[in-house]
Amino acid sequence: MIAAMLPPLTPLASGLGVLKMRPYQVQATDAIYRDWQTHRATLCVLPTGMGKTVVAAETICRAPGEGRWLFLSHLREINYQTVASIGRHIGEEPALEMGQHREERLGHGIYDRSRVLVSSVQTMISRMKDFDPQHFDGLIIDEAHHAAAVTYRRIWEYFSEGNPALRGLLITATPNRVDGLTIGCIATSCAIEIQIADGINDGWLVPIQQKFIRVSELRFDGLKTRKNKSGEQDFADDDLARVMGGEKAAEEASEAERLEILKRAEHICHKIAEPTIREAQGRQAIVFCASVAQAERMAEVLRRFPGVTAREVIGSTDDEERSEIVEDFKAGRIQFLCLCQIGTEGFDAPSVELVVMARPTKSQALYKQMLGRGTRPLPGLVDAYDTAEERRQAIANSRKPHMTVLDFVGVSGKHKLVSTLDVLAGDMPEDLRREVAYEMAVTGETADAVAKGWEKKRKRDEDEKRRIEEAEQRRQEAIRREQERRAQVRASVEYQAEYVDPFSRGDVRPVTTQPVFRGGSTDKQVELLVRLGISREKAMSFTKRQAGSVIDKRQSQRGRDWIMRFGKHVGKTLAEIQRSEPDYFRWMTQNIRDAEFQQQVELFRQQWGKQ
Repeated sequence: MIAAMLPPLTPLASGLGVLKMRPYQVQATDAIYRDWQTHRATLCVLPTGMGKTVVAAETICRAPGEGRWLFLSHLREINYQTVASIGRHIGEEPALEMGQHREERLGHGIYDRSRVLVSSVQTMISRMKDFDPQHFDGLIIDEAHHAAAVTYRRIWEYFSEGNPALRGLLITATPNRVDGLTIGCIATSCAIEIQIADGINDGWLVPIQQKFIRVSELRFDGLKTRKNKSGEQDFADDDLARVMGGEKAAEEASEAERLEILKRAEHICHKIAEPTIREAQGRQAIVFCASVAQAERMAEVLRRFPGVTAREVIGSTDDEERSEIVEDFKAGRIQFLCLCQIGTEGFDAPSVELVVMARPTKSQALYKQMLGRGTRPLPGLVDAYDTAEERRQAIANSRKPHMTVLDFVGVSGKHKLVSTLDVLAGDMPEDLRREVAYEMAVTGETADAVAKGWEKKRKRDEDEKRRIEEAEQRRQEAIRREQERRAQVRASVEYQAEYVDPFSRGDVRPVTTQPVFRGGSTDKQVELLVRLGISREKAMSFTKRQAGSVIDKRQSQRGRDWIMRFGKHVGKTLAEIQRSEPDYFRWMTQNIRDAEFQQQVELFRQQWGKQ
């Protein structure tokens, strides 16, 4: 809808709600109302733990008039949390339309108890005709990456077509879909987008440490893939169950086959449980599992270890039992919570310090949702401080200085988000970041390694600044001398009345730099030669034939004589690096996954063995 067709909407001043608003939350509501001047529906993207529901509540508070709002989500847990969260901020309890909860209606489907109605999508799709669209000023959709689904679109079409003045707000932490059904079918703008890295840098979220734990028995190369509910390609559930210890025997399986499957599944679960307990060191953790059977087995295996408490929550867990387990977990009476088919959305437990990835996924949205269960700082910790530095320091000094990801399935490498190194190193050059990573791997000290990296960068920047300043001084001095010479010439002409050849200035010599001889090598050859360790000046002096000959010779080198094409040792042979920095050489061979590099390392090792 174009701006001319939308009625004006002037928001009230911020701060009308009960809860104290964070600066980015005020910025978000300002942006939402700004977009609503020209768009019927807009999108707000905030990472998990940064108060999406608070932004929605503040948006409601700032709405002019006595308008009513409809809030939709697809999970009953989210709806219960929403009722509590919005109620705290607006000062009145929202109404709930879900399952057995029904609002008393007056007349033509008008509810009268609250200006906010919270409903599940499943309920609203069956009952929406009971409500008059004219009695809602706004429709808010939580976890809006689901909004492209048919149910959401039908609800939006019903209320928006019946009320031309209706505004829509879609909120989510993971807006990405890959199935061609974008949330753009409802939202036509994005008011604000804040990433996880922004939240960590600003001190609202805790830093993330990723640790990949290799288990030899876990292999995923043969897994089938299919589209998930969001339209993304992800691993098939039955294949996941088979490789992650959640396999179940078929009904026609023999007793021996059943026993073999059980032994294999138990073995895998033990392989995950033992390092999980060691790495946890008493911290609370969420274990994301690939299947119901794996979640049940993981919890059982974890409980076998002395002093360890663990429970599973799956999609079929009874509501009352689920609530009891979650409350025990939040209270610290349960250390490990094994989840399947639940918990990736709408689960709020700031005490979580460890997220265990015990299920592979190709879905970046799912990966972000799982990470989000552990990125919240401890309650009441950061809001007492005004600056990002103060908040980051408060987190660093707290009982939860960071959140650790235990990755048993390699998803952290596929979905790179942000790590402690990413936050602390910032815009540090890539070669220095590699040195920092190597230092961290050797010493285990993050802060010290990063500090050394920044010190190297500072010295490098100072050297570069000094070089530039000295060059500028030389240039200015050359200009000054040239100006003096010109002044002398002008004086000679003025007082001696001498005729001067305009094409010759006698002894006057302009300040020049020695030109670099440019041979016949092409720009492409020059760049390739530089990557092969030849200086740019020398590469430019080659003829085209000479450049080609040098390239062929350098590229033909193999094994110990292979030339590094990247990194801080570009231009050096593998043999030179191994001889001068054996520790760094060892680190490179273990961490650099470039195919050509690994091939040359293997050739080097073969040549080495023949010596």
